[in-house]
Amino acid sequence: MIAQNQTGVDAPMPGHNMARMEMSVSDSPSTKAYIAANDHMHSDMMVEFTGDADIHFMRGMIPLHQGAIGMANMSVVRSFGSVLVSD
Repeated sequence: MIAQNQTGVDAPMPGHNMARMEMSVSDSPSTKAYIAANDHMHSDMMVEFTGDADIHFMRGMIPLHQGAIGMANMSVVRSFGSVLVSD
């Protein structure tokens, strides 16, 4: 696995042997959680159309931003072990 080092060059990072760390991206727990949250968000954004663009926008933007908060919380929990914003 190659990680971008601080020089901005895609090359193996000195001192980091990641040969046994191979995992399919789709198999990682964080990817699975993100995909589930993304799918939930997009499902919630499927609003009933009324003929009023302002209502469509409002009804779609609320779940979009709730989904963004949920995805941000996944990142915070993974990095710091606590939730930033709760429902």
